Amino acid sequence: MEFTTVGEINEYLSESINPLLEPDTIFEVYSVPIYDTGHPEYLSGKEIGSTKQIVQKDDILLCKINPRINRVWIVSDESEQKSIASSEWIVIRNHSYNPQYLAWYFRSELFKSLMVSEVTGIGGSLTRAQPKRVATYPVPVLDRHEQNGIVERLNRLHSVIQYRMMQLQKLDELVKARFVEMFGDVLQNTHKWGIQNVGDVAESVDPQPSHRTPPIDESGVPYVSIKDCNYATGEIDFDGARKVGRYVLEEHRARYKLKNGDMIIGKIGTIGNPIFVPARDDYTLSANIVLIQPYVDKVSPYFLKYSLMSAYVERQFDEAKNSTSQAAFGIQKVRAIKILNPDLTVQYRFETFARQVDKSKLSIQASLDQLETLKQSLMQKYFG
Repeated sequence: MEFTTVGEINEYLSESINPLLEPDTIFEVYSVPIYDTGHPEYLSGKEIGSTKQIVQKDDILLCKINPRINRVWIVSDESEQKSIASSEWIVIRNHSYNPQYLAWYFRSELFKSLMVSEVTGIGGSLTRAQPKRVATYPVPVLDRHEQNGIVERLNRLHSVIQYRMMQLQKLDELVKARFVEMFGDVLQNTHKWGIQNVGDVAESVDPQPSHRTPPIDESGVPYVSIKDCNYATGEIDFDGARKVGRYVLEEHRARYKLKNGDMIIGKIGTIGNPIFVPARDDYTLSANIVLIQPYVDKVSPYFLKYSLMSAYVERQFDEAKNSTSQAAFGIQKVRAIKILNPDLTVQYRFETFARQVDKSKLSIQASLDQLETLKQSLMQKYFG
């Protein structure tokens, strides 16, 4: 395959604007903080505090900040307003290339590895790609017809992946809706259930005796943290988790034994967000979580999990965060969380429903995993 460089294809000539000079003009703004929304925001000139770059439809934006995240955005020109972008974006413009082809290439593992290879700064959130170096990175030379074919195939696959992800989201919403249907508005306690503490129906455990993180040991066992939890799928990334010495696992075995129905919640940074953990003995849990072990003769694990996800408990988490340091949000705070106390038979009817939905989610997730594997295979084929 023949290659050129980013600098050789880039037709963009930098043009800046100070929006404060047009205080009443509404701009279509592409900023890094709103990237995940997939849409620009609309602000008046007086609401924008710094000089921006003028961009236009089909410009590709590469984020300089922390390039390992790989934020790539195509200017969509969603409105009649002038489009402007933060200076944290590298702007690439070329009328010969299909902009979606370039965007897919910039998302490839090859290009991501180049973006992170020559950053400035220290620490993940402080690193920046260097525009002068990015200009030297290779870009495949293909005729427009070939580009269009690649874009069509990758876009079609991406659409199916997005649909599968939407299905997972809808199933989650279905379970939450069923929870409200069976137990009422939890904030208002419309069904007039009794109230109990989590400590009445579950044991809460600090998985580690110390908040100090053990040293890395690549030959050791996974040390599962909140960052390793995928809340969309309810799964834990054991392969990606930090590895620590097996002695940590031995300490774990002396302190607690994992059982079916056990769940963890975050107590530092991301507080709450329960997720079930497998009853396996080949990994250990980090110090930034609380392990909750339901007494199954007193509470349905699924009812407890979805209770911890309710607005009623979220409000308690928020109040706790406002009244104490996040590091102090430990087992005593968890035990004091108040939840509803409906009939146990009703709780387990809900669990039966939730388990059936989980089976559907597993099937969809298996399909999603296959699609992601196919996507990576095609990206490797097209971009190396």
